[in-house]
Amino acid sequence: MFDRETSVGHLTNWAARLFARVVDRQLKPLGISTGQITILLSLENGRTSQQKALVEQAVVEQSALAATLKRMEKSGLIVRCPDPTDGRASLFSLTRSGEAIMDDLHATLEEGNATALAGFDESERLLLVGMLKRIINNIQTELHDRPVLT
Repeated sequence: MFDRETSVGHLTNWAARLFARVVDRQLKPLGISTGQITILLSLENGRTSQQKALVEQAVVEQSALAATLKRMEKSGLIVRCPDPTDGRASLFSLTRSGEAIMDDLHATLEEGNATALAGFDESERLLLVGMLKRIINNIQTELHDRPVLT
């Protein structure tokens, strides 16, 4: 019988939604949301990426990511340019404004992690991270027949 109090899926989803709520509140002054974090982290330090790769990294539908990218372009965080290796694709990269918020984004994410892991010692933190990576790999393998984290 299903018991949401002991369901790993339910508990991780609940924790993720609460984590997103806390981080969204902290990100508001930066003018960004949790839905943009993966994109920003994927493009930091001068990296570029095609939309297809960003869809895979963000684990969202293509249409949802396209809308997020449009909003980020409008707000001046990212720029789109033609991919010189594929005439049908575009490459996305951070603008100077996008790069300028990365230190604050990292600090906000660290603060969110500290909130979530209050009272955990280092061994518990490492154990949790290892278990979450295993869960992600198990699900990725089921969905795509390939693990993504090591």
